[in-house]
Amino acid sequence: MNVAKLNGVAVYVGASGSGDVGEVDRLPVGFGPNITGGFIERIVADSTRAFADAAGAAGVAITYVVRPNGSHTWGLFESEMQESWNTTIGPALGV
Repeated sequence: MNVAKLNGVAVYVGASGSGDVGEVDRLPVGFGPNITGGFIERIVADSTRAFADAAGAAGVAITYVVRPNGSHTWGLFESEMQESWNTTIGPALGV
C-alpha cells in the first residue's frame, strides 16, 4: 500500500521461481524433496512478485531477483543475504 514511500531507498527482494530444491539450498545428498519449504517458497515468490509489480507501477526502483530454484532453506537465505549485500545494501552504505 505504501510502496511509493520507498522511492529513493535501496530495496532488494528475491525468491525462488519454482520452490524446487537446488544447489543453492545446500541440503545433504539424498535429502529428497523439501515439500514444506517448496510450498512456502512458492507463496513467498507470489508475494515478492506482487511487491515488485507494485514497486514498478509506483516508479520505485528495486533490485528484484528470481532464482531458478531454492526451497526456503538457510542455504537460499544465505545466498540472498550475500547477493543483497553485494548488489544493494553495501552500495547504499558506500562500502
